Amino acid sequence: MNFKEIAFESVWVAKLDVFPDARGYFYEFYSESEKFVNSPIRFKPQQSNMSLSKKGALRGIHFSLAPGGQIKWLTCVSGSILDCVVDLREGSPTFGRHHLIRVSAAEPQALLIDSGIGHAFLSLEENTIVNYLLSSPYDPTFEVGVNPLDETLGIDWPTDDLILSDKDRSAMTLTDAGLLRKLPQYISKAI
Repeated sequence: MNFKEIAFESVWVAKLDVFPDARGYFYEFYSESEKFVNSPIRFKPQQSNMSLSKKGALRGIHFSLAPGGQIKWLTCVSGSILDCVVDLREGSPTFGRHHLIRVSAAEPQALLIDSGIGHAFLSLEENTIVNYLLSSPYDPTFEVGVNPLDETLGIDWPTDDLILSDKDRSAMTLTDAGLLRKLPQYISKAI
C-alpha cells in the first residue's frame, strides 16, 4: 500500500490493492500488517463508523478536540463522494486551506487524515456508503463543527441542491471557532 501526501501536510491517499474475479472483487481496508505499519502516522482504531447518504447529502465539516487528537481512515464502499479536508490547525502554514478529492467505490482508495484536519464529504450518488475508522471514540464534549458553507473557506460544492443536517447548517464559521478557541493547534512535524 503506497501512501501519497495530498494538498497539505497531514492528509494522505492510499490506493488499495484490489483483487477482482468472476464474483466481483475483494480488498483489504485495514490491517495492522506491515503495509499499514509503514503509513505516515501511527494509527490504532478505536471506533468504526459507517454512513449511508442520499445524493446531495453534505456531511461536515467535523473534527475532534479529544486529548491525543482523532485520526481518520476512510473509504467509500458504495457510490462516490467528493471528500473535503480543511486545515483547521491554528498556526499551520496552510491554515484555512481546503482540498477536494473524489473517492469512489469503483476505484477503491482510502484517505488517512491526521488530527486537526476538518473533514466533510458530499455524496455524489444515491445510496453512497462511507466507512471510516477513528483513533478515538466519539465524545460529544470534544466534537466541533465548522459550517461547510462558510464563505471564508471558499469551498465550491458542485451543486446547490445540498442536504444538510440542522447541526451542520447552523455550525459556527471558521472565524467564530477561532474566537471561541475551538480550533486545534498546529504542531510541526519537522525534525
